[in-house]
Amino acid sequence: MEDLSAMRHHLMCPISLQPMQDPVTAPTGITYDRRAIERWLAAGHATCPVTGQPLALADLTPNHTLRRLIQSWCAPRPSTPPEAAGANKPADGDDAVEHSQSQTDDDVVKKLLRAATSPPIDVLREAAAAAFESDAARRRMVDAGVLQRVLRGVAAIASEVKADDPRHHENESSSAIARAIEARLDLARALAVSSCDDDELRPQLVADSLVHGLLDAATDVLA
Repeated sequence: MEDLSAMRHHLMCPISLQPMQDPVTAPTGITYDRRAIERWLAAGHATCPVTGQPLALADLTPNHTLRRLIQSWCAPRPSTPPEAAGANKPADGDDAVEHSQSQTDDDVVKKLLRAATSPPIDVLREAAAAAFESDAARRRMVDAGVLQRVLRGVAAIASEVKADDPRHHENESSSAIARAIEARLDLARALAVSSCDDDELRPQLVADSLVHGLLDAATDVLA
């Protein structure tokens, strides 16, 4: 139950401390529930509650990836009766679609693994979508150590920012850093949250202590 509680914590709004229903992301990289952050701004505040940086209503961007993950987390998971299993057997056409999807998932995973330690944001987002939609793609990524690699990427960015590494600031603006972190967090959430009910994948996820400090690390980077 401890690992499930940790995953649930990652979906909480920093303002309301309740599970987010309509997540929106600020330019600072922090994600809030839309209703909570709108009330915060309507009350006369003009800064991000977590980082203290300037924030306006127009700066908020819907986080569709996280919203799908939350919906998946909250949705009931009814088991299929044994007698219905035969009726749900896919037809030949469905087999072809599944094969095509499997090939697409393979391509996404290969692109992610080829990108080494700094995958482009579009590749990270594509991988997050694949992990959410496909058990096979998610399993491949977890088995290949993608979750740990992504989390260590967040830690590396944190180290550079905290050390005020000039190489980092010459090449990336604050908004670019925030986008890079958010893309990594989306993929980490897709792998961790979507896999928490899988008895085979769960031990691999909870074995790495970085999973439990995910949002704390991101907040440190953006503060």
